[in-house]
Amino acid sequence: MPNNIEVNPDKKPEDRELNMRLSPAFAERLEKAIRSGRQDDIQRGIRLGLLLGKRRGYLEMIKNLLVFRFGELDSKLEIIAEEIMELED
Repeated sequence: MPNNIEVNPDKKPEDRELNMRLSPAFAERLEKAIRSGRQDDIQRGIRLGLLLGKRRGYLEMIKNLLVFRFGELDSKLEIIAEEIMELED
């Protein structure tokens, strides 16, 4: 893709900045980069959400097994459940 931005060392920085802002190639590249960044962030957020949901599910399963085996889930069993979750990492 040809670049429509002129590089002229004699121009003031403000003029070069204006030229870059007005350049269709620059605007297109900027928009593409923004879209790509947003898409990457969305995908990262989805993966993180799925991972957190999976971990919560495992924690609930562990707690349910402890309640089934020992009855009430007291603070000691709660700590044990958290420690079991750390073993997965």
